[in-house]
Amino acid sequence: SGIVLKASRVFAEDSWSGPHSRPLFADADEVRKYLMDLPVRYILLDDSWAPLPFEKLLDEAIRASPQDFALLGRFPIHRSGQYLGEVRVYENRRAGGRRPAVVRARLGLDHGGRTLEYRWK
Repeated sequence: SGIVLKASRVFAEDSWSGPHSRPLFADADEVRKYLMDLPVRYILLDDSWAPLPFEKLLDEAIRASPQDFALLGRFPIHRSGQYLGEVRVYENRRAGGRRPAVVRARLGLDHGGRTLEYRWK
């Protein structure tokens, strides 16, 4: 079993609708360290729309560390016959079968900026 994390909950603080967003990491290296520490096993990047600042950091962290993140596949996105972009799936090679002790996700500004915490048993 595993956990699915929404990037906007762990890499940025925003409202669910997203108009107020700020990255929680200063640079791509901090993002990479977070992915290694958590450990996040699979990462999906969707380039079918303009990326938010935290998405740019995530993409930069993955591209800068090909030894850590293996590209597993590219999946094109089409709507009404028009190509919109693709979803790229990466595997964190260092995640293996490790489980994090704690996973934290921010609930957003419209929920008081609280953090949801899950502890593995």
